[in-house]
Amino acid sequence: MDVALEIIMKILIVDDNSHMRLMIKSLFTQSQSEFFECDDGLNSIEMCEQHNPDYVLMDFKMKYVDGITATKNIKKKFPHIKIIMVSNYSDEDLSHEAKCAGAEFLLPKEDLYLLPNYFIEKLV
Repeated sequence: MDVALEIIMKILIVDDNSHMRLMIKSLFTQSQSEFFECDDGLNSIEMCEQHNPDYVLMDFKMKYVDGITATKNIKKKFPHIKIIMVSNYSDEDLSHEAKCAGAEFLLPKEDLYLLPNYFIEKLV
């Protein structure tokens, strides 16, 4: 097992698709990380208050509160939390909007398999 994956992180997954949340967690099978979940940006602030995650993996399009709005709200209250937007949509405008909201970057859902590499690079 890679040493970097042995570091425990707290990760909040905010996505309205339960299968996507499960799939994201499955990418970290060798990790000791703790995962928390919610299905809308509306609940994300409360989850951050309860669990103080290191990272939030934020969907873009959700029913009540979209990922851009939720990201802005989280960053106002918890500037230390790093947010990665994940989306089925990937264009320069959306990527720019995500960064302006406070996200580290926008990762297309088709590239989610790259997510563990991002954490390894950040933790080494």
